[in-house]
Amino acid sequence: MKTLKQTLVLLSLAVFFLASCKKNNVDNTPQPDIAAFNVVNAAPGQTSFNFALDNQIVNGPALVFTDNTGYISAYTGIRKFDATLGGTTLSVLTDTLNLETNKYYSVFITGQSTFSTLITEDDLTAPATGKAKIRFIQLSPDAGTLVLGIKGAAALFPKQAYKIASDYIPIDPAQYVLEIKDNGGDALTEVNATITAGKIYTVWSGGLLKGTGSSAMLIQVSADN
Repeated sequence: MKTLKQTLVLLSLAVFFLASCKKNNVDNTPQPDIAAFNVVNAAPGQTSFNFALDNQIVNGPALVFTDNTGYISAYTGIRKFDATLGGTTLSVLTDTLNLETNKYYSVFITGQSTFSTLITEDDLTAPATGKAKIRFIQLSPDAGTLVLGIKGAAALFPKQAYKIASDYIPIDPAQYVLEIKDNGGDALTEVNATITAGKIYTVWSGGLLKGTGSSAMLIQVSADN
């Protein structure tokens, strides 16, 4: 379920994109094809972000650490993406989104004093009957290669490097304790996760190895569908 903050973000974005559609279609020419993208603040600490497409600021509440927008419809093609410090027009990173028709993407903003993106193409095809799908992305800037697994069981993703997204794998629906270990096998953090049949999940590691408060290491579990 989306939070009120996420709902307000989506309402603001809807107004923005509708305005863009009207402006770009005054002569009733056919509309461009559509893709969708999701923006995630995976940068540990207290930095919040807004963002812009093709130099047009998208208004709405700034995304704080672990916040995401949910999927937003956008025109396909090569689009300029800027992340700005929350509540300002000050761009702190620029990247390019290559959006293709009917495809879904996630834009993870990561880093510490300097910021970068990881852009993934998200596979939202339905899992096999009675199954879910899950992938893992390592987004802890100082943690190196990490292992994600079910506590007390074999690793699901044994060697995940920073800013690398795994493929999706099938998983049985159940209540799990997901655990992250370092490359030497030492447990770093864990989280309780309810995995439901038919759902598609992105699990990402965030925070810093010795971080505290808003920089503490964590495991974030998000449903993509």
